Amino acid sequence: METLNKQQIEEQSQTAEEQRLQLEQLLEEKKAVRWYVMRAYKCEAKAESLLSNIPGLEFYMPKREVLRTYHGKKQVVKVPVIASLFFVHGRRLDIQPVKESYPFIQYAMTGRGDDRKFMTVPDKQMEDFIRVAESDGAKRFLMPDDIDLTKGTRVRIASGALIGLTGTFIRVKGNRKRTVVVMLDNLLGVSVEISSDIIERI
Repeated sequence: METLNKQQIEEQSQTAEEQRLQLEQLLEEKKAVRWYVMRAYKCEAKAESLLSNIPGLEFYMPKREVLRTYHGKKQVVKVPVIASLFFVHGRRLDIQPVKESYPFIQYAMTGRGDDRKFMTVPDKQMEDFIRVAESDGAKRFLMPDDIDLTKGTRVRIASGALIGLTGTFIRVKGNRKRTVVVMLDNLLGVSVEISSDIIERI
């Protein structure tokens, strides 16, 4: 029977410790509360119904108003800004059981192979986005290619209904007035017309 030498024992011990640390990190990540970017192809309404009623989870789907005709009558209805896209704030430990029961609910991922990662949005960025998207002001949803934010100025709104919100002060094509834009990284943005009198540079 082969006897392990001291170096081999140390290497095995080191490998076991690395595996233990990796498992601990994985568990901590699953426990972390984040805004996860998710999709449900052609099943947005069902995903909203399922995930909106789970304690500890917050569901948000950006929607816009459109005019539709039903049975000859025109009605204003809300539809997803991007089909199938929504966000869930919570722990993966709480989201995963729903995802496993309803396979049409999927995490949005970045990267390929071993580099694949869950797409998430920073809390402050998401909170500001929701505040603008749900505000009463004149707003507009934007795709990343619609605007070059490097031409704008980073600002904070100092007063009014959106006090504390941070974004980019810039002129958006099609808008006469300047707007503050909150952009979710490489996903979706929303702009709202704002007076320069109530903003401050950051």
